[in-house]
Amino acid sequence: VSFNRTPELVEMSKRAVKLVDEADQKASAEEIVYYIAEEALVIPLYHDPSAFIHNGKVHTTYFKMGLQRWDHHDIWLEP
Repeated sequence: VSFNRTPELVEMSKRAVKLVDEADQKASAEEIVYYIAEEALVIPLYHDPSAFIHNGKVHTTYFKMGLQRWDHHDIWLEP
């Protein structure tokens, strides 16, 4: 992953760590996340293909959740 730390982001981060009020911290975190997303500062540099093999009796949300995490409580096997 490539993560570009612009001078603006560094300055926002320096201001954020000095905040003591929870509402101000939340607002600052939202501002930083929005800035990172809008400026496309985080860019994935790789693709990790994967495979999932089973006999058709496994029921899972694995694929729907993007192959990274899934609902463990909602996995079941047919008899």
